[in-house]
Amino acid sequence: MGEVTIHIDVCTDNAAFDGDASIELTRIVQDAVQHINTKKCVSRKLFDINGNRVGQIKSYVDLERFDND
Repeated sequence: MGEVTIHIDVCTDNAAFDGDASIELTRIVQDAVQHINTKKCVSRKLFDINGNRVGQIKSYVDLERFDND
């Protein structure tokens, strides 16, 4: 078994985040985590509901981190 580290960066300074920003942020994160892979590193751009790029998600896989247990 290995370790997966996930970094998500989102900029919330546009109109898609007006009002309750947590709704749009939740939508973006739910979509992003579907692309996480435990076998390889992943890097994807994140887009708001209007199609504007608002950030990125990167996952790093270390397959040997817990192999000695």
